[in-house]
Amino acid sequence: MKGLAHDLKLNPNTVARVYRDLERDGVIATTPGRGSFVRENGAVGETRRVATDVVDREIDNVVREARSLGVTHMEVRAIADAAIARWYSEDAT
Repeated sequence: MKGLAHDLKLNPNTVARVYRDLERDGVIATTPGRGSFVRENGAVGETRRVATDVVDREIDNVVREARSLGVTHMEVRAIADAAIARWYSEDAT
């Protein structure tokens, strides 16, 4: 890590913290004596979590706005179902 910190002109503590964060988030796996390696699905899993968090926040915003405009629960559901039908095929999961 010291070599990487030197090459990137970063504080070694910063590099160590980033490695700990990546390991905590499941992006890398570290084995003493062997090094750190990107997990096969670590980055994919983290990306999926971030994507679903963004979608969750956006849906909350839309539903909050629809409610404040007086759009009923059933109307919101019908609008959402129509949008999903436009963007996803029947065989998509």
